Amino acid sequence: MLSYPIFAQRPNVTPVTPTSASLFKSLDFSMSMTSGVPNISIPLYSIDVGGLEIPIDLSYQAGGIKINERSGRYGLGWSLSCDLQITRSINGIDDFGPGGYFNNNLITGFLGYTYPGYPLPPHDNTTAGHLNAYKIGTGQVDGQPDRFAYKLANKSGAFYFLKNGPSYRIVPVPFSNIKIVFDNGQFVITDTDGTTYYYGQQGAVDESYLTTMGKEISKGNVVTWKCLRITAPNGADDVYFTYETEDPQQVISYSDRFDLFTNDDPCQVRPYYTAISPDVTVHTTLPALLNNIPFYKLSTPKYRSVTAGTALNSKDSFHILYWNGMNVLSKKALVDQDNSSVTMSGLVKGLSIKDITFRGGKVAFSGTSEKLSSLSIYDETQTLVRSVGLYHSHVDEDNVRTNYLDSVHIGLGSNVEKYAFLYNSKMSFGGHLKGNDSWGYRNNNTVNAIWGHNQNTIPFTLTQRDRFYYDTDPFSGCTQFYPDVEFGFGNDDYMVDYPDEQAMLQGVLKRIIYPTGGFVDFAFEANKYLETFNGNLHASDLPLLGGGLRVKSISYFNPENTVPETQRIFKYGELEDGTGIAKLKPKFVEEPYKYYFAPEKEKSSVYYLRAPFTDPILYPLGCLNRNCLEVITIEDKTTFHPSSSLNYWSADGPPVYYTAVTEYKHDYGRQSGKTVHKFFSPDDFYVGGPQAHFMTERVIEGTNIPRLKAEGLYGAEKMVEQYSYNLSTKKYLLKNRKSFTYTPYVQNEQVRVVYAYQKVAYQVVEGNYSGGEQELYNHALGFAGSSAPSEEFTSGDYGVPVLKLLLQTEKEEVLDEISNLTIEKEYEYASLPYISPTTITTKNSKGLL
Repeated sequence: MLSYPIFAQRPNVTPVTPTSASLFKSLDFSMSMTSGVPNISIPLYSIDVGGLEIPIDLSYQAGGIKINERSGRYGLGWSLSCDLQITRSINGIDDFGPGGYFNNNLITGFLGYTYPGYPLPPHDNTTAGHLNAYKIGTGQVDGQPDRFAYKLANKSGAFYFLKNGPSYRIVPVPFSNIKIVFDNGQFVITDTDGTTYYYGQQGAVDESYLTTMGKEISKGNVVTWKCLRITAPNGADDVYFTYETEDPQQVISYSDRFDLFTNDDPCQVRPYYTAISPDVTVHTTLPALLNNIPFYKLSTPKYRSVTAGTALNSKDSFHILYWNGMNVLSKKALVDQDNSSVTMSGLVKGLSIKDITFRGGKVAFSGTSEKLSSLSIYDETQTLVRSVGLYHSHVDEDNVRTNYLDSVHIGLGSNVEKYAFLYNSKMSFGGHLKGNDSWGYRNNNTVNAIWGHNQNTIPFTLTQRDRFYYDTDPFSGCTQFYPDVEFGFGNDDYMVDYPDEQAMLQGVLKRIIYPTGGFVDFAFEANKYLETFNGNLHASDLPLLGGGLRVKSISYFNPENTVPETQRIFKYGELEDGTGIAKLKPKFVEEPYKYYFAPEKEKSSVYYLRAPFTDPILYPLGCLNRNCLEVITIEDKTTFHPSSSLNYWSADGPPVYYTAVTEYKHDYGRQSGKTVHKFFSPDDFYVGGPQAHFMTERVIEGTNIPRLKAEGLYGAEKMVEQYSYNLSTKKYLLKNRKSFTYTPYVQNEQVRVVYAYQKVAYQVVEGNYSGGEQELYNHALGFAGSSAPSEEFTSGDYGVPVLKLLLQTEKEEVLDEISNLTIEKEYEYASLPYISPTTITTKNSKGLL
């Protein structure tokens, strides 16, 4: 018997290692103008064997650093291009575990909203259908496919398992013609050029042999498959990768919340205890109170406030509200410190790359699991031909170390090239911090979790109830209540989760100094998007700060100059107004004299049940199902989370997407030209029919379950215009224009996603019930004296389209003072699903083919 109702919690997140997370982050979207994030990389070496090229570059992801990011062994924000792997995000439960998506043979490919589909209500209202909803809603069976992100030597992407009963196929998203095979725990990917990659070793996972198996573990699940071997297209050359274990890490996260309980009809609850009842006021802690008074007999509204801090100082309290009829709300607060707001991940066991061996040489990686110190490149005679040294500094806070890459030295002896890196205000990042903007980045409210219990991250929320019952005396006809009761809770700072540009800039790369002594400066600024404000007379779209950073300017300096030799300045938006599109964004609330991001809410109900004396003739085995249970009362539960509890990143797109970016070029301080980049919006191509609105839905309506989205719709270039600048007329002259059109190729069969959200929880609080939990959800039976709720789970299914945007036409206009030339290309695809063009027709304005 539960004394405090807890259910329908936020979906769990299974973390990966810092190195995998840094790499995974760089795979989330193409680094292009659409995201405003520059591609920053330092080439260290390139393996070239048998027609296979594997670059070894240090790459920096400059879109901003979230507060819970940990520095991998290359330094905060840096990743190594040759660290090839498959990393997955676990949706629901482990696909390969008992009841997982891979083992759920009721799953079939999604062909639109036609049935029979997955047997669930409301389309399958049989007992079996409701049992399926129960199993998915309680986490016994999985209906959500995990997303796998892969990295090859020259490309990256993602894939899902597309199930059809006991059979399956693996589909890349966006669609491509690479071949992916899963065999006994190992993934094998064959690229379109014939290169074959082997990720992980076959066989059951043994955590004592992770280096041999090439697998990383988190919460007991495999989350990363490392590349162990690559076979070149010639079939004769192999490249081998070996690994060493990293020190296991514990990932900690903090989550504030409010659990609000209300009962609009407590008339059957007797005795009924309010905040001023003597049996309540005598207690100071919730456990002591619940040892004497059942939870459901405490008057409502009542709520639990969870303000996360470290495991030793989380501030949990329980409040029983009391309305005294004089517009003053008093409350009884009790301590309830159970640390449920602090989530410990379990150990994350990672791997670090140790050696890459190939015909003609070897690359050896040296250092610790905390930081890589050097790369040594040997030829076929084991002679050292190149050395790369990595030098770090670190910031320590609360036993959390954040490493920063300060310099890289490439070469041997006196012939060494040195790169140096400077950052904005080196700060510590990791699981010791709490407080962030809605996207997870630092803001004014970021603090050490030691002090986190002093600050709740949910904005102040007002709630109104029609009635507050201060007594349920049956002789009064249960009419002892006050109407229209208003109360609130949360942080008085409405901007508690609003972005802060200066805070986001902390720890971000700002300068690279090259071996020549020249340097490049990067200036970043916060993303912006348009939000609708409803004024007194009319609505207006005004800019708001969004999560993450975009590049503002890149300036190239020679060693002897104080003025940049070249400067690139970026202006965003169709009208250079600085705004882009936020397809996924927090809920915006506008009230008089203030606006803020609304907390996320989950709603459900708790049925409190009584097992009365049962007739031994009718029930010889006692009360075994809900047919012999009585409903005492029902409480509604609403859980409030900060807006940052949801992910506002598209799977293959940035948090803010720019359809227009103008790049201005200055040479030695003078304007010299500009390039205007324009991109299609994802809305221009979405082919989901009735599902189109799901592109902006963060969670499935009425649930706390994130909605999976189609991938491949971001980044399609629409037009590029190049201008020169005339110094005498001070005008820009159009010199070249390229325009593009695309057609979406969409496979008929989609990846089916099945969901069920638990709307109702049952608790037997009186009498002797001998049945199991599943029997409480037997749809064929009602309760003694009353019917069961019509909908115990919000359930359904949908499809994730598998698609690819194919270039259809390309037009180039070359403009000069004498004549203009137009070149047009048309692409045909006659061998779909092979997405390489079969015919390219070219013609110019002179009629030549």
